[in-house]
Amino acid sequence: MRLLITLLAIISLFSIATTETSSSLFIFKEECLQNHLKYIEYHKPITIKKHSLSLIAHNGGYFKNIPSSYVMELENASVLGNDGVIIIHDKIFIDSLWQWNHLFKSPRDIFPLSKPTIYNGRLAVGALNGSSNYYHWMTEILPRLYMLLNVKKEIPFDQIYLSYSNTPYQKETLALLGITQDNIIRAHATDHILPSKLIFPSQVAVSCLSPEWVINFLKYLCLKNYSLKNGKRRIFISRKKAELRKILNEDDITTFLDTYGFETILLENLSVVEQAQLFYESEWIIGIHGAGLTNLVFTRPGTHVIELFQEHLDETFFDLSFPLKLNYYPIKTHAVNDLSDTKMDIRFRNTTIDWLLLKSEIWEIFNKNKLIY
Repeated sequence: MRLLITLLAIISLFSIATTETSSSLFIFKEECLQNHLKYIEYHKPITIKKHSLSLIAHNGGYFKNIPSSYVMELENASVLGNDGVIIIHDKIFIDSLWQWNHLFKSPRDIFPLSKPTIYNGRLAVGALNGSSNYYHWMTEILPRLYMLLNVKKEIPFDQIYLSYSNTPYQKETLALLGITQDNIIRAHATDHILPSKLIFPSQVAVSCLSPEWVINFLKYLCLKNYSLKNGKRRIFISRKKAELRKILNEDDITTFLDTYGFETILLENLSVVEQAQLFYESEWIIGIHGAGLTNLVFTRPGTHVIELFQEHLDETFFDLSFPLKLNYYPIKTHAVNDLSDTKMDIRFRNTTIDWLLLKSEIWEIFNKNKLIY
């Protein structure tokens, strides 16, 4: 018994020591504020109510705090890799970590640090995980760049360190912001750069909850000077061109929706501005869960949205429906198991769905809203 108690004590002490050692590898905003050169609070902290998607839970939700958005000028700070991790005094600046970054749990993975390359100038950091995903690029990375541009007179910079893969949506949105290729240093996994001054824009969202100013910024960026033409379009967002998370018998859906005047849309064929205008003009939107529904930020209040889920459930666009004041309906499709891709990760699985069951659920929503042929 004594031996067992001794072993438990040793394990407990080891656990405490490990936690303390891990936490000592981080540096926090409060400490940086004591030594920063310049600091501008761009937006004050806000509290957002996080509702619960009925398909997942039936509680009343809870409140989530989104910290203030800010831009800070730092000295003796370097930037690492594709994810824009900031190092200050051989510690990880915790505000630079994406909320799902593995370094929160395993900060030692980044050490020992490679010798940095010296950058003789003022370098702003826009790099962050998720830049290759349309949703994260639009709602998390572009707003950070917008903050940088808006405070450039007070906190100037020479170039922006950015995770950039030259996709059409990246090129188009950067052009809309007036950012050219000459303005960018393209981030690579092996980079470690020490600039004369490092300009850091904070993150703007928590757990996919975007503050209202981010939505307003995106609308301004992509819809400025655009006037509503009809506002009556009905669209179904197809994932036929997607690599993952497809409904393999999607044609059953589109055949049915055709009779209600829905257009089947392949967003890959449209520019970002064209997607924004399309969603702004639509009164009914049906789509399979995926990054294309990011364009809901461009909708008008009262738009009807049906999101079709497969096995994987995600609250991102449900959360977005509240600040946008959408009429949102989630439907979980029912897989035909012997025809579905059950060996693949549930988040990315292609599915053949029970169409008759799905049809009855869509029909019920249509009837409730008196949607006619």
